[in-house]
Amino acid sequence: MKNLLKNPKVYFVVDLLLNIVFVVVLALFIRHFIVSPFHVYGPSMCNTINNIKGECVNDYGDYIIVNEFLFKDFFGWSFSQPRAGDVVVFRPPTDTSQYYVKRIIGQPGDKIKIENGFVYKEFNRTFELLDESSYLNEDNLGKTYTQVGVDPIEFQIPAGHYFVMGDNRNRSTDSRQCFTGGFGVRCDTDNMNAFVPQENIRGKAWIVFYPFENLQVLKSVEYDF
Repeated sequence: MKNLLKNPKVYFVVDLLLNIVFVVVLALFIRHFIVSPFHVYGPSMCNTINNIKGECVNDYGDYIIVNEFLFKDFFGWSFSQPRAGDVVVFRPPTDTSQYYVKRIIGQPGDKIKIENGFVYKEFNRTFELLDESSYLNEDNLGKTYTQVGVDPIEFQIPAGHYFVMGDNRNRSTDSRQCFTGGFGVRCDTDNMNAFVPQENIRGKAWIVFYPFENLQVLKSVEYDF
């Protein structure tokens, strides 16, 4: 074998194959453990995502990079935890064969109230208005509704779970309807389908990289409480 490798042509082929294997293994490692691409479908996150040339896309639109490493569990330790204000990619509790992208509104232990089109979070035993003006457009600000005839409604978020909504509240299937796609279902604290288990969260939506005119870093929102 050593004599064979002394042949320049054989050495070149072996070296090339080893480099190809290394690159493929590295790419697979990065793809499954660090970052991965995700093609966003539907209008639920407009105008933050899938708003192309001023139009909200109802089909496949933006390509984003998902940071999977950030929330990855390494034997009980992770670099960071999902938190309110993050845009995340996850599997909904009602259909784990699908991936959704939404914004975390409430994290474990939070109490959320939706009333008269606005979102409130309990702070020091008092509900405070959540400032969503930085990511909701004028068609959605003050128009967050739940079920027909159920207003106000409160959600107490259990340990290890998250409450999420799309930025395009009029076109989003999310925690408000227990991910059913309709407004006729009874959905509140008693229905666990309103909440996304932490293990269902694939990662943080990090960068919109295509179309190039939409190139941006998806920043988390810092709430005052």
